[in-house]
Amino acid sequence: MPPSSELIMAVPNVLSALALTEDGAAAIKRANPFPSLLAVFCHPRYAMPNSRCLLNEMASIVGTGLDEIMRHVSSLRPLVIDAVVGTIRRVATLGKELEEAESKDGAGDDGEEEREAAMNRLAQYASNVGQILEQILHTEEHVSPFAEAGGLDAA
Repeated sequence: MPPSSELIMAVPNVLSALALTEDGAAAIKRANPFPSLLAVFCHPRYAMPNSRCLLNEMASIVGTGLDEIMRHVSSLRPLVIDAVVGTIRRVATLGKELEEAESKDGAGDDGEEEREAAMNRLAQYASNVGQILEQILHTEEHVSPFAEAGGLDAA
């Protein structure tokens, strides 16, 4: 089954609904699904040309859902913030690895197509993270926890 944008967009809403009760919030806290959800936004399977499921406002929609979760269930805020910071670090690491690979390979034509595809994926990942951050950081109460979790250093 191909990746589904509708399913990815629904996850924050489902988590929000589950978190309405104390038991539900505790279950979400134990499971900590946020790193796995955000990993989708920096994985080749979900990036062009392999998939079109993350195009348009997909990352913004998920970012809005994460913002809602953090505003309504403050006990989940650290988990979401840590997952976002981890995703930023992952994208930065991928960029550094790509830069190192390019400096080793030089300007040769071998692998040029793969390098270009890797650069395109990296741009998609950075755009996805930027859209998620835009939705989360527009809420003032998320800014300090983001900075304290190392978000600014990661970015």
